[in-house]
Amino acid sequence: MQKGRLLAGLSILVWMLLLPGHPSASASECDNWMAEAVSVQGTAQMKKDGGTTWQNISAGDRFCAGDMIRILEDSRAAIVLQNEAVIRLDEKTTITLQPEPETTSTLLRIIRGAAHFFSRIPRSLQVATPFVNGSVEGTEFFVRVDDRQTYFSVFKGRVRTFNEAGELLLAAGDTAVATQGGRPELKMVIHPRDAVAWTLYYPKISGSDTRTAEALEQAGTYLDVGRVDKANVILDRLLAEDPTNGDALAYKTVVELARNRKAAAKTLSEKALAADPQSVTVKMAVAYVLQADFEIEKARDTLIAAAVDDPGNAPLHARISELWLASGHLDKASAAAGKAAALSADQSRPHTIMGFAHLSRSDIDAAVVAFERGASLDPADPLPRLGLGIAWIRSGDLKAGRGQIEIAASLDPGNSLVRSYLGKAFYEERQTRLAGRQYEVAKELDPNDPTPYFYDALLKQSENRPVEALHQLLQSIALNDNRAVYRSRLLLDEDLAARSAGLGEIYADLGFQQLAMVQGWKSINTDPSNYSAHRLLSNVYAARPRNEIGRVSEMLQSMLLQPLNTAPIQPRLAETDLLITDGLGPASPSLNEYNALFLRNQFRLQASGIAGSNDTFGDEISHSGLWNRFSYSLGQLHYETDGFRSNNELNEDLYTAFAQVTPTPWISVQGEYRRQEVEHGDLAFNFDLETFDDTLEKEKASDTMRLGLHLQPSPASNLIASVIHQNTTNKEESIFIGLFPYELTLDTTGYLSEIQYLYKHGYWNLTLGAGHYNVESTIRSTFSEEAEFDTTHDNGYAYLNFSYPKAFDWTLGVSANALDDSPIGDTDKVNPKFGLTADLIPGTTLRLAGFTVLTRDLVNDQTIEPTQIAGFNQFYDDFNGTESAQVGVALDQMFTANVHGGVEYFRRMLEVPTIGLTGTITEDWEEDAYRAYLYLTPSREIAISAEYQFEVFDRDVKDEFGITPIGMKTHLLPVAFKYYHPSGFFGNCGATYVNQVVEPAGGGDDLEDDFTLVDVGVGYRLPNRRGVFSIGVKNLFDREFDYMGLDTRTSQDPNNPPFLPERTFFARISLAF
Repeated sequence: MQKGRLLAGLSILVWMLLLPGHPSASASECDNWMAEAVSVQGTAQMKKDGGTTWQNISAGDRFCAGDMIRILEDSRAAIVLQNEAVIRLDEKTTITLQPEPETTSTLLRIIRGAAHFFSRIPRSLQVATPFVNGSVEGTEFFVRVDDRQTYFSVFKGRVRTFNEAGELLLAAGDTAVATQGGRPELKMVIHPRDAVAWTLYYPKISGSDTRTAEALEQAGTYLDVGRVDKANVILDRLLAEDPTNGDALAYKTVVELARNRKAAAKTLSEKALAADPQSVTVKMAVAYVLQADFEIEKARDTLIAAAVDDPGNAPLHARISELWLASGHLDKASAAAGKAAALSADQSRPHTIMGFAHLSRSDIDAAVVAFERGASLDPADPLPRLGLGIAWIRSGDLKAGRGQIEIAASLDPGNSLVRSYLGKAFYEERQTRLAGRQYEVAKELDPNDPTPYFYDALLKQSENRPVEALHQLLQSIALNDNRAVYRSRLLLDEDLAARSAGLGEIYADLGFQQLAMVQGWKSINTDPSNYSAHRLLSNVYAARPRNEIGRVSEMLQSMLLQPLNTAPIQPRLAETDLLITDGLGPASPSLNEYNALFLRNQFRLQASGIAGSNDTFGDEISHSGLWNRFSYSLGQLHYETDGFRSNNELNEDLYTAFAQVTPTPWISVQGEYRRQEVEHGDLAFNFDLETFDDTLEKEKASDTMRLGLHLQPSPASNLIASVIHQNTTNKEESIFIGLFPYELTLDTTGYLSEIQYLYKHGYWNLTLGAGHYNVESTIRSTFSEEAEFDTTHDNGYAYLNFSYPKAFDWTLGVSANALDDSPIGDTDKVNPKFGLTADLIPGTTLRLAGFTVLTRDLVNDQTIEPTQIAGFNQFYDDFNGTESAQVGVALDQMFTANVHGGVEYFRRMLEVPTIGLTGTITEDWEEDAYRAYLYLTPSREIAISAEYQFEVFDRDVKDEFGITPIGMKTHLLPVAFKYYHPSGFFGNCGATYVNQVVEPAGGGDDLEDDFTLVDVGVGYRLPNRRGVFSIGVKNLFDREFDYMGLDTRTSQDPNNPPFLPERTFFARISLAF
């Protein structure tokens, strides 16, 4: 009896050990594990090499060589190999893992079932099946094995399939089938990705129809494990019984949405809402459709209304928290997530949303904990994995972060947005080929999402393919309501691509700056708080003469509005009077394209240098760093040249330091210090370039300090403030009329304080601001006693931008100025503003503007008041106290994707105060500017640009002793041809025709000259975005000429010289680390 009991007990013990459900005692016991489970849904099991017992596995378990893994019915799993390949395993799948002898690759044997592979490292994975084997070249593909045959479908990359009967190389889009004894053969498949519908993540909604609740719950369970076929059987049966079953229609909606069939999903959601407008399940499905169409606010409001009827629905509150976060409301998102977690502690989504909220507050450790908790509660949800990847990247661990985003992509391979983020991660790792593949997949999955087109544009720009980059960028704009894309549609992380100057560099590289300006103007009209649009304008304004105030002011506004970032701030970007000839600065504009696509803790360095004729040397170095809530940038610029004639030398140094801290996501504080030292001779262009003062010496030394503040009390409201203090000393020495040495010194100490409030609501936005300026000046001269004078200025303004109808952007504004300038007296003025930017038909933009301006001095030439109306610049370097009325009209046309053109007319009527022998005199000046441009991209490697500029200046002389010309007429016709090869080499050839007629001050014969200057250059873009090297020649044919600059017409003396009257060689290098 006792013996029988013992035998019975042993039999029971053996039977229990052999049960499939016996839990795994621990992770793999081997030293060199081969794979790790990252997601298990349903039941998955393993059997150790040589063992006989199947053990249940869960996420985190590891597997050794020879281990066998099987996935039971209505289950699925994901594993990651040591070489970082990610594999999804379908139900009823059995595999084994083995190392390949004498290689570093892994051999995966699929005995039966189906698997979806992400393997980006060439030859790191071999796949063996009973009928055919595959050698992987770094790709995404699918394998299914049944009793009779094996299917290989390649989505991206290449796979070599082979068996004893033959072999077949598969490329993207190919499918092969192999049977017993037969060679692999191509098979036509119309929608190959339909085969991996089981891998998709289907959004969760809860059935509320009590009549069919059990059936809907079962359908939801099937969708949770990817069994869409079984779920559809249930849903189709319910709809056959009752075509107005709103909840069943809602489930069908999310199925279509997960498969990127947005039109079908929208139709089903409308039917569901019509059938049962009170159903919470229906409203959750409707909200998913709205979110897919980027209507975040409508989706959120739909669910908030549903929560009134069902306040205890935890998944509903989780979704509300997600949508609050997507629209930028961190506190409300956290509150809703907390409520959802309180109602049901085992939900994944509230923890995920809290993770993104922590990430927005730069609390990386808390974000990681929250994301990991979310991933453990729902191992199939890609969002916590995506968040975990972003968090790891934010902490500085790019490799670990990219690995998590790869897992997210494998958990939902049909998610276009996750693919875009995976592409960004590869881009950060300088794996451009892999990044490009992910962007292409994202476009295929959702052709209407602008995000992958935008990032692909930046990628192609870095690969020396700016023409293709332009086409991708234009497509992204077309898909984004004709607005330039500056931020990812996820809206859950700070997306640095959106703020990078790389957007402007695509246009600048091609010489198509006018296109960039049009997009920047449109974007600012829509949202004046868009810091990346301000940065875009700042970059491209550098190509336009007399837009210097606008350039540095847009840079200031961008810096005040920007979140933390690691983009180094080059010293030259915020200075107006560098006096460097166009195209001969030490830094290549394209250096900005190396800005990061992810915000992450890191240090960065950019360095540039130039050497050229006339002992020209220059360098610019920028270093930046980011650590959690703090970022900084340090910069230095040096430039020296002997110039093209006697006493034309220039020696300049500029030092900068910038720091920014964000104690909370809605508060940013920054400080900046700049030191400039300049020494130069006579740089002016006074028509006869051999007429100059060979005794003139000028020096300038300035120290500028700035404090900035940005508050964002809500996503719709922004408050920025800036205080700039500057001390400047200007010295000038010469010998008056060759006989009397003189020295003049001007010391100025002043500050400018400004504050601005920006509010955006729907199709309108409002900008309100005010400022106060005060400068104390002391002037000492050999021929006069020391004198002191003060200048103060107060201003206020209001600008309203609104769209009505949608394609017409209107600007209405007014500014008020009170100027008290000791030399010229007091001036009070109210300035009305009007502007219109209208997309008349697709590709045709009309711009109109009319406004008045009172010119006032600015510290460092910077202001935060809006600088343009409908694309027409407001602030010019006129003399202090000038009153101007300005009107403009322009037409910008995209004829085709390869042909762009436009025309523009701008008129300025000025009342200019000048100090004559008898006191202050006001003269009437008129400026008329005509512009036409044509941009062509006849092939992927060639860009051609041509512009025509005609400027007429007329002065009504009242000061007989003035030195400003009475009249000037200047024609400019620059034409440029640029060639780019994907290998990195590029070349350019340009010619500029100039004709100028000057009526000199004091009368006399007109001065006239016309000439053509030819510039050429070649260069090479270093691999992996490490930099650019170029050599070039300005004025190739050594053409001498006479030319009158703008020095006597502007407050900036001298101006940056536009041309050089002799052949000039140069070599430039820009590096990024």
